[in-house]
Amino acid sequence: MTDPIMQLSQVIQQEFNALKTVSQNTANVNTVGYRSEGVFSTLASPLSNNRTFSDIEQRQTLSYINSNNGSYVDTNRALDFALSGKGWFVASNKDGFLITRDGHFQVDKKGYLLTQQGLTVLGKEGQPIIIDEKDLDSLKVDNKGYIHGLNNDIILNQILVVHAESNDIKAEGNALYSASQVRQIDSNEYQIFQGKLEQSNTMMSQDMVKIMELSRHIESLQRAVNTYDNLLDSGINQLGK
Repeated sequence: MTDPIMQLSQVIQQEFNALKTVSQNTANVNTVGYRSEGVFSTLASPLSNNRTFSDIEQRQTLSYINSNNGSYVDTNRALDFALSGKGWFVASNKDGFLITRDGHFQVDKKGYLLTQQGLTVLGKEGQPIIIDEKDLDSLKVDNKGYIHGLNNDIILNQILVVHAESNDIKAEGNALYSASQVRQIDSNEYQIFQGKLEQSNTMMSQDMVKIMELSRHIESLQRAVNTYDNLLDSGINQLGK
């Protein structure tokens, strides 16, 4: 039989991890493109007719990325882009690629379109997007991500938008995320808005309630550990008499 104190300690650690996740949501309420994480508890193994799962060691806490859109704000800046739908922008780094909803981009001296963190934004066929200085003043990007150059006559590139399964997405910080597999999303599944940014999709009221629930549950579990520990002490003292 597993030690109940160890079982309770495992659950307390799971609840602390869940509390950390939800607290991250509230800390990033003003982070552009941030995707909040939800948490839920489940059993590690399915129920069967041969055994019961009253042992709380079977309990585990999982998290997932919330794919709901955040609100949009107008910036009227030519290199700000907001996505509608479940797609992601793609940016390359030395280890491969990351995905993001933060469309606050910039152009470096060589004309490469970059994220705030200096990662290269990818376009058609996964190639870097290069914008000539002469095209910046008249830069137009339509709602499918096609980048139009001088006088709107030339299509320079198309911003790459991909889909990733929410259970495969992992937060990497600074509104950047990783996914083991992505696919190019169909153009009718998203829209890009130039001159706008998507705000965090964190729901402050819900997360504050969740924080209180988790904090109270942790306190209850700690009291249960103390109570059981006191019972053990009493039993040991009785045996010693």
